Amino acid sequence: LLSQWDMIARLNQRGTLPFDVLYSQFSFDIEQSYKNEEIRNYINTMRSKYGDRTLFADFEWLGQWTSSTTAQK
Repeated sequence: LLSQWDMIARLNQRGTLPFDVLYSQFSFDIEQSYKNEEIRNYINTMRSKYGDRTLFADFEWLGQWTSSTTAQK
């Protein structure tokens, strides 16, 4: 699922998936995933295991964006 969120973030960044569609269709699930402690631990474990601090960076960007957008509404 995290890889799918990464892909959704990339589609948005490339202009293929507009912010309004992204928000209306995915924001709740993305935000819940982003705030989930088990998911945070998994991301940190995978980054340590593979020595790559950028793993799931697009997902994190998306989670931060949805969280800040939700807070503004």
